[in-house]
Amino acid sequence: MEKPQNDSEKISRLNLIQKEGLRYIFDQRRKGRQAKEIYDELKISEGTFYNRQTKMFDILGVKTWDEIEEVYGDVLKGKRNLKLPDFDLQGVKELAPKVKKNWVPLLMGAVIVLLLAVVIRLLTSNGPQAKPQPTAVVVGSTVTPLPKPTEANILFQDIFDSTEISSKWHLEEGVMPYAYGGKLVTDDFTTISVGDVSWTDYEVTLSISDVGARYGDTNWLGVRGTNLANMMQFLFGPESTQWWERLDGVGKSIDPTIVRTNQTSYDIKVRVLGKNYYAMDYPVYPNPNHPNGKVYLHFFEGEKIDNFTIVDLSSPPSP
Repeated sequence: MEKPQNDSEKISRLNLIQKEGLRYIFDQRRKGRQAKEIYDELKISEGTFYNRQTKMFDILGVKTWDEIEEVYGDVLKGKRNLKLPDFDLQGVKELAPKVKKNWVPLLMGAVIVLLLAVVIRLLTSNGPQAKPQPTAVVVGSTVTPLPKPTEANILFQDIFDSTEISSKWHLEEGVMPYAYGGKLVTDDFTTISVGDVSWTDYEVTLSISDVGARYGDTNWLGVRGTNLANMMQFLFGPESTQWWERLDGVGKSIDPTIVRTNQTSYDIKVRVLGKNYYAMDYPVYPNPNHPNGKVYLHFFEGEKIDNFTIVDLSSPPSP
């Protein structure tokens, strides 16, 4: 999202921050409080906190806190008219309060809508349609293709076709996910890891559907991670994807890396070779800070993971 051009648009985006349950984080970070203080107070995970902060930056069309002051300074200092409701701390913690509903009329309405959709589809269909492709635009750089794949050993694979997931998965945060309907799912947010910190060059592939099904939060795939505080993260949400680095517990976006996608399913492919990082249609990104490490996956309730595979690129296949 581009920077706002006028005061009304600035206020509109700040109101959206409020609506999304992000206002408290926004206010406290502007007051100079450390991230850990805030996510400990709100009783949310570090990963969830940074996902929400990234979403906040995206809504506001900025990349740093200094830029927020630069773009929104006069409005935030009260020099301009700013109509915002008071923040709701409980709403920040829960984001989606559960509401009792009468499901009978809702289900009947859903059935009617589904039948109408089928009829319209039959009347307007002109044969098989090609699968839509994401309208991705790389900001600030020319797209560089990934190197051609080579034969290599499979370090790890889980296709979730049984009732149990691989015992090699390790829970880092949240709740342990499980296999259901041939997919990896969770009942809340989940951060899991697999592999060994000695791993160096490898390729990770996975499929994910219903991205952002619960809150529109951003998921991430971590590579060359020695712990949650040190890794490279490839973020993918319903609106965009982005490289992000965690170094000694401090997170920062890699500029320029935002690719606009506006999609709810991805076939993720990430490679790490030497000091270079590759992801889908991204330019090659060099970073010497993370020479080795295991793989992390962070996702949310309602989303579905499939065909998770890690291939060794550091040596030829075994005979």
